[in-house]
Amino acid sequence: MPAGAANERRRFVFPLPRLVCRWYHVRLVDRVLGIIYTGYALLSAFLFWIVSWIVIAVLPRLSWRWAVVQWASRSMWRSIFTPLTITGKENFPPDRKCVMVSNHASYLDSLVLTALLPMPVSFVAKSELQGNPVMHFYLRRLDTEFVDRWNKERRSEDTRRIIGKAREKKTLVFFAEGGMTARTGLRRFKLGAFSAAAESGLPIIPIVIRGTRSKLRADTYVLRPGAVTVTVGPPIDTRQVIEEMNADTLAVARRLREVTREYILTHCGEPDLGDESV
Repeated sequence: MPAGAANERRRFVFPLPRLVCRWYHVRLVDRVLGIIYTGYALLSAFLFWIVSWIVIAVLPRLSWRWAVVQWASRSMWRSIFTPLTITGKENFPPDRKCVMVSNHASYLDSLVLTALLPMPVSFVAKSELQGNPVMHFYLRRLDTEFVDRWNKERRSEDTRRIIGKAREKKTLVFFAEGGMTARTGLRRFKLGAFSAAAESGLPIIPIVIRGTRSKLRADTYVLRPGAVTVTVGPPIDTRQVIEEMNADTLAVARRLREVTREYILTHCGEPDLGDESV
């Protein structure tokens, strides 16, 4: 083979291994930086959590405890260089009494809402968190309500208790999907939040969180940089729906679920998984 032809062939063959090596090098560097950032974020979150745990353990008023945990959450997000933005705060009712319903894309969602919501709220959380006494004490001091997702009898009791809290005009926050997966998309909504609203007459406030799934997916422990936005939708007038439908509570709850999910699906930027996630 002539020398010129061999040189031409090498010109076409040799770049491929170099491109593969460059791609692998970039992925490796990205992975290492992700691990470093995650370690730093975990350390920051742990330090702020310890400080807030100690303080809320002794503060007598819920409003004081909420102020401390909100300060800790905001400080933690600033320390890990994560911009948080909330729009639509004017949609909260003047007395701040409502049922908030949010999508659930990441373990970070509750920390985001804690930092951004302008009033103390009671999160409705899975009962598995009660298994850790340290975390359980912390969450109870923040007036968290727990629901057993697997035991039908216990779940009914928990639902009745939460409906009672709603009737007392407590501000509740539900992640209506009932959990999360790594798969991108909005899953089917559970009925609990909407039953509480239908029984109490409280308005529903749709909450849309964007950005947390890309920061921390359910199938990974590596945190990524990136901004997070929260959109507060216009209130859904539960009493008006009750009057218009003139139906039983279950039918009203289903209608409220439909309207709320439609708003969140329109604004979350993710596909509709519907029953595919069941």
